[in-house]
Amino acid sequence: TPYVAPKKYFDMYPLKDMRLPYAPKDDREDIPTAAFAHNCPVPHYSLDELTCRKAMQAYYACVSFVDAQVGRMMDALDRLGLADDTIVVFWSDHGYHLGEHNGIWQKRTLFEQGARAPLIIKAPGAKGNGQPCRSIVEFVDVYPTLTDLAGLSTPKAVEGRSLRPLLQNPIAPWDGYAITQVLRPADKRLPEPVMGRSIRKATASASPTCHQDELIAGAVIRVAGHERKQIARFRKRIMPDDTLTPAFYQARCNLITIG
Repeated sequence: TPYVAPKKYFDMYPLKDMRLPYAPKDDREDIPTAAFAHNCPVPHYSLDELTCRKAMQAYYACVSFVDAQVGRMMDALDRLGLADDTIVVFWSDHGYHLGEHNGIWQKRTLFEQGARAPLIIKAPGAKGNGQPCRSIVEFVDVYPTLTDLAGLSTPKAVEGRSLRPLLQNPIAPWDGYAITQVLRPADKRLPEPVMGRSIRKATASASPTCHQDELIAGAVIRVAGHERKQIARFRKRIMPDDTLTPAFYQARCNLITIG
């Protein structure tokens, strides 16, 4: 937001074709209160269906508008003879809800729609340019990827790892996982702040929204048996000493489109 784009992009998505996501009426009954963002405590913000469908149309229009601007930039790089010397990285800071789970909108959740985000990389000479890669990576991988591609040394304190192997071969073996973290402040719904964290792997995911002493128990229940040995390693990353630090890490991406 705001949903601003020229009219021709709205025309690409007729309002009559817009449909809100389906969810069972009792979808929220087994979801903790803290899982829902404090900025969207009321389903659909109490907006009527038509207004919500207009918002969905506007969102799609904005996505296509931005896509067109990226195309203009890529065309300019070609026209100026810079394409072979330029690394292009496109990403969003978070995903986006359009009414899932009976009325979630915008961001700040651990659900897949809110935590998963686009990541597009075009590196000169990379064999994988133009191919999709479905490995799970994190945004903390962007910096070491750029230093690697630029031939620079990466500081030891930097987290993440270079995605260069995937840029060369999108189906290369990759034992990746991603962590998303979001804070829920105390409000009328919650008596005290709650920090939620999720772990996303290709084979499993765990998304507890709870206090520190409850977190790993929730993860063990949700993670497949053969993944349990990795819980200790995850714990070191997702459980800092101060569990209520207001860090908003919408850092999950399980789809890279290269090129």
